[in-house]
Amino acid sequence: CPLIVVSDRFETMTGYSKHEILGRNCRILSKDCPLNQQDAFELRQTCKTGQPFTGVLLNRKKSGRLFQNLVSLRGLTVASNPHTGQRLWFVVGI
Repeated sequence: CPLIVVSDRFETMTGYSKHEILGRNCRILSKDCPLNQQDAFELRQTCKTGQPFTGVLLNRKKSGRLFQNLVSLRGLTVASNPHTGQRLWFVVGI
């Protein structure tokens, strides 16, 4: 999922400026970081279904320094097709 909005605090925490990170996949933060299988499974489910995920993930700053990141993700429905019921939704992370 590409990042479409980040906060000023995100820039401070990760070392990436908005200009550098917007449009890029958030996986850039977890490059070469271990991830347990359960978290990996739950993250995939969140991306597929929008089901909530909250966990502490090991991430990497632009400088290469590791940090623990408390991540909370969930699907946010912004519209639905009245004829088919199909949802238009995004994964939102805090």
